[in-house]
Amino acid sequence: MNSEFISPNGDGRLDELELEAKLSKAAQWSFVIESDGDAGEMFGLLSVGSPVFSMEGEGSEMSLTWDGTDTNGLLVADGTYTWRITASDTVGMSMEPVEGTIGVDRVAIVFSDIRALGNPFRHRHPAPFAIRTSLSEAGTVKVRIVKRRRLVRRLGPVATDAAGPVYLRWDGRNRNGKKVRPGRYRVVLRGLDLAGNLTVNRALRIRVKR
Repeated sequence: MNSEFISPNGDGRLDELELEAKLSKAAQWSFVIESDGDAGEMFGLLSVGSPVFSMEGEGSEMSLTWDGTDTNGLLVADGTYTWRITASDTVGMSMEPVEGTIGVDRVAIVFSDIRALGNPFRHRHPAPFAIRTSLSEAGTVKVRIVKRRRLVRRLGPVATDAAGPVYLRWDGRNRNGKKVRPGRYRVVLRGLDLAGNLTVNRALRIRVKR
């Protein structure tokens, strides 16, 4: 299983659920995706346990893909779904079902309260300096400090398992370890949530003084 979450939005990051399985012997198998209680029924479309996608096959190996669409080819609502694999051999003996959950999430991280603590940075009197932001959900944050579109320094990544504040410290040096020149710099934040949705924010600017 490639991920516990997918974001079927065509951006090339976790667009599909991929599952591979091996059976002890050849069998007829079935793969089903069902609503898990928080997806679809909010619109009166699905009830808990309603199948939204299924496929069948035969053999001892399975390579399964689900792109987040239902049996009609329409994208399902964001939420949690249960996937289940059942199988029976050539004489009708059923094997123990295998199941798990998959989250569908197309909503990207939202940055809030973006600021630079200790701004401006002063080389003569260095003090703790950090880029601070708050995340709307769990994910990973990276920072790029740039000058006239040229990369000066990368910070992070910093991963969180819940929504809340994130801090990325900077020592006023470039990627080669040298002190940067006085001036204005732009901070580019990149947030990637657990489903692969990307958010980029370029609003923050910082200053460096001697």
